[in-house]
Amino acid sequence: QQEFLFFFFCLFFTLKHEITMPIKLFVFYSIFKTFSTTISQILDIDTGSTDWNISLNGSVQILGKKLLIGGDDSGIWFAPATGEDGAIDESGTDWTQVTAKISVNKPGTLLFPLPKTLTAGTYRIVLKTRCTSNLKYKRKELITTVSDIIQIQ
Repeated sequence: QQEFLFFFFCLFFTLKHEITMPIKLFVFYSIFKTFSTTISQILDIDTGSTDWNISLNGSVQILGKKLLIGGDDSGIWFAPATGEDGAIDESGTDWTQVTAKISVNKPGTLLFPLPKTLTAGTYRIVLKTRCTSNLKYKRKELITTVSDIIQIQ
């Protein structure tokens, strides 16, 4: 996580008599944390594999930090990865959305079945959320996280 520290110093000088000069110092300290979702592991529930290879028509468990999915326009998608670098089409027109209920939707774990319309190939998992680490609090901005390349077989 990145932390931005801002220090604001306000100095107020007051003169009392010619000999003394008291200084009043006020320090305002704020920490602003950026929201970042981290995917640390993708587990194929059917095989127990954690090598980023997933069985077609199986279930997937994603482990990480700040994964909780919620809010308007949020969800999980499989975006076809193309080329050597695994680039995805940012428009999302060829993405396949997970429409089934997310069995486990927690800040550290997501568990869901693969979409039935998904075909074998190379993909990246795209997570979009407005949640912080609590479903009660929603962000105004939509946070998007893209996984490393995975193989659906």
